[in-house]
Amino acid sequence: MELDETDQKIIQKHINDQEIRYLREKRTKESILDYEPISIIGRGAFGEVRLCRHVSGDLVAVKKMNK
Repeated sequence: MELDETDQKIIQKHINDQEIRYLREKRTKESILDYEPISIIGRGAFGEVRLCRHVSGDLVAVKKMNK
């Protein structure tokens, strides 16, 4: 693209900010607090499997085990 130097710097800063945000989000660790339990799917000798909703909105199966 034919852009002047200041526009190029603005676009590059925007791209760098997006990458920093993405990498920071990728480094965060999952926690049980990130999931909202919906129902119990099954139970076994060592624990249970629950249907949960992740904070992102995805439905997932989470296995809860007794140590």
